[in-house]
Amino acid sequence: MQITQDSFGGRNVVFDYVYEDLPGGCNLDKSRLKAGTTYLKAGTLVNLNKSTRIAEIVKTATVITGGSSTAVRVPITHQFKAGEYVTDGVAVQTISTITAGTTYDTLNLGGALLAYGAGVVIAEVNASASMIPVASVTLVTGSGKSLTVTDPSGKLAGVNVAVTANGSDALAVTFANNTLSIALASTTAASNTPGVEIQAAIRALTTAGYAFLNVQCSGDEIAGSALTPASGTIATNQPYKYLPSGFIKDKVNVEYDNVDISVVLSGAVRESALPFPLTTAMKTQLPKVTFN
Repeated sequence: MQITQDSFGGRNVVFDYVYEDLPGGCNLDKSRLKAGTTYLKAGTLVNLNKSTRIAEIVKTATVITGGSSTAVRVPITHQFKAGEYVTDGVAVQTISTITAGTTYDTLNLGGALLAYGAGVVIAEVNASASMIPVASVTLVTGSGKSLTVTDPSGKLAGVNVAVTANGSDALAVTFANNTLSIALASTTAASNTPGVEIQAAIRALTTAGYAFLNVQCSGDEIAGSALTPASGTIATNQPYKYLPSGFIKDKVNVEYDNVDISVVLSGAVRESALPFPLTTAMKTQLPKVTFN
């Protein structure tokens, strides 16, 4: 389906084109909405779980002039709640309380934002979020035991990690075909200490184009004979509470018990007409959307 819109008297046009949408039947999670919310505008960012068909609002806001790095002013249309965490792209802080106003609300934070300033986009993130592009993978190696391999630079994202048992009582670490292979010593668990032997062996790898020197390992010692072989892929941390999948297609009344919405997944939007801003990182999650 394709919809073309120019302008209509008194109407704020959000979508220039809609190439793909998910029709009504997607249920909006109302529990995360700010108290007193009656409507959500077309163009509101949502994260869509296609399996459950549940949509979660993606919370962002643009900082308004005034306030401070610990008392941030945002439009009263924001959807933040006390107890949630926000970032300016650098620091992560909790919202202690919210002071309501007539033209803006003030988010009182537990600490200071570092990139604070008018026009900065703040977004909701996870409580333990790090805005540094760390990449890691955690593998379950046995009952109650695990191994985590972390690359602080994030450059090893996409590398596969496989943990197996070695045929001898010696630790062996190799890298080939984009796979980091860790073969654990068969009987001596102390030879497989993640933060010592395994970490040192990985850092000693010298494959061109791969940054192993600062890799960090943590977890539990386990002998290869007791190992549950495991594999996974190093992935960059995702700090945001929810990443956008698309936009609410039409203005929706959220006062009812069940709220079904249509979600625009692909098309062209007028960025200045969106009710909530996007960070640069969020835009990369919407490759099928053109921002005009």
